[in-house]
Amino acid sequence: MDAAERTTGSLFTARGCPYGCYFCADARTKLREESLEQIEAEVKALAEIGVTALRVWDDTITIKEKRCRDMADIFHNYGMLWRGWSPVNLMNPELFKYLAARGCTEMGFGVEHGSARMLKAMNKGTTPEANAKGIKICQDAGIVARAYLLIGFPGETWESIEEMRLWLETARPDAASLHMFQPYPGSQVWATPERFGIALPENAFSQMWELNDDDPKTLVLDLPTMTKEELFQARTELHEWIVDNISLRLANR
Repeated sequence: MDAAERTTGSLFTARGCPYGCYFCADARTKLREESLEQIEAEVKALAEIGVTALRVWDDTITIKEKRCRDMADIFHNYGMLWRGWSPVNLMNPELFKYLAARGCTEMGFGVEHGSARMLKAMNKGTTPEANAKGIKICQDAGIVARAYLLIGFPGETWESIEEMRLWLETARPDAASLHMFQPYPGSQVWATPERFGIALPENAFSQMWELNDDDPKTLVLDLPTMTKEELFQARTELHEWIVDNISLRLANR
C-alpha cells in the first residue's frame, strides 16, 4: 500500500534544537526527549485505532543516531511507514539505509537557501555543496528528499534567488517547499533587527497572523535590497519553476 493511501498520525518524540540559525525561534533550545517506552506506547495506541503511517515532527530526528535507529525499529514493528526532518549536515549513509529499511519514505531537510552568502547570513553552518551531498545520500538510500527553502531573509537579492534556483537545478531534490521569511519572536532577527540592517514595524507580530501569497502587505519586513513586491514576484517565479521542474519529477517517480 502506498503511503498516501494510509491513515496518517502525527507524533512528537522530542522538542528543541541545538543549532543556532538566526531565523529560528527554537534555535539553541534544550533538547527534551520522550523515552523509548513512551514513544512505543504512543505508536501502539495509534496502531490500535488504525493508523499505519506517521509524520514525526521532531526538528532533528537524526541528531542522536542510536535513538533514531531505536525509534525506527519501533515504527517498523508496528507496521508504520513514516517521514521526518533532519539537518542536512547529519549525513551517515548507513543511517539512511537503515531508516529506509524500516519504513522511512521521506526526509525533509532545512536547506533554506542555495546561496553560500545567504547561508552564512542565516548562520546555517552548511554550504550549498554540503546540502547537495546530504540530499544525494538520502536519495541513494531510497528515501524521498524534500528541501525546505526560505526566501526574503535580510540580504536577499535577485542574484541570491537565482543562486537558489541553480542549486535546485544541480542538487535535484525530489521535492521542494518554498516559504517566505517572517521574523518570529525568539529569533535573532526579532531580538536584534539592527544587526541585520532592518527595523521591525510597530505591532509586527500582530501583522503575521496569516501570510497571503498574493498580498505583499502581509510581509512585515522592508528589506533594503528588495521591495516586498519584488520578493513576491521572485517567490511566484521560483515556485512556478519548482512546480515545473521538481514536483513533476516526484510525481513521475
